[in-house]
Amino acid sequence: QKTNQSATEIGFLTIGNSVVGRHMLTLEAMYKHKPFVDERSPRTYWKQLIHYSPPNNQWGQVWVGEGKSNGEFGLCLFQLEECRIQKITNGTMRGDRKLRDVFLEFQQNTNFGEYVVVVGGALWWVMQQNWYPPVKLAELLVTQIRSLLLVCNTTTNCRVVVFAELPTKAFDFPSQCSLQHCQVRYNDKKLKCSEECLNANLARFNGLVRQALNWTSEIEFVDLTWNVVHRMDETDLVHWTDSVRESNVQFMAQQLKLPLSHNLTLRGA
Repeated sequence: QKTNQSATEIGFLTIGNSVVGRHMLTLEAMYKHKPFVDERSPRTYWKQLIHYSPPNNQWGQVWVGEGKSNGEFGLCLFQLEECRIQKITNGTMRGDRKLRDVFLEFQQNTNFGEYVVVVGGALWWVMQQNWYPPVKLAELLVTQIRSLLLVCNTTTNCRVVVFAELPTKAFDFPSQCSLQHCQVRYNDKKLKCSEECLNANLARFNGLVRQALNWTSEIEFVDLTWNVVHRMDETDLVHWTDSVRESNVQFMAQQLKLPLSHNLTLRGA
């Protein structure tokens, strides 16, 4: 059932990993002038495909990968065929819908004058040696975005935003990152995918996506690498401090011309 909203309000739907999701939760906190709370952390959060923020469903979040465990749901954006095979073989499939279908479900439960759909979160798959190469991952993403645009352009005032991959620190090899050409031995004798090599792969993926999206001006490509690359001491591995996320969101809001009037309210402030 649709909730009642003003025709001047914007509905936000985020399809991404925890990096994208936390940035959008930061944007939501700044919109509402409330403290940032990482609502995505509890395991029960992902038991539904789209998680709506009360009271009016204005903010939707969707996990970009497969379900984290039985009974939890995800989009499987970068592993669609594998998820379908899993469903056929053992019946435990936890998400095989297209990006456009997820947006239509969000739209059917809301009634905003404008929609902004933010898509990103390919990091885990870019780091895997035996997964699709960056060019194939970019193709998977752009193909679904094309389909989404057809729905957006015919049903409502809708904008699609691609949230580019941000740089990261070194990941353990091969348990987290299995890119063989990136492996180095660090001072602690651990094998890791080097920060420099991994970020070169992420930059290549971003470039491929940006190049593939040149056919339309209807998609915004938000790449905030320039704003964080000199602040790598403010990330644990992939997640950023409140101040970095706030800065990123402010620049994102400027690029998208979003009516953002509040700074981030820190907990306890």
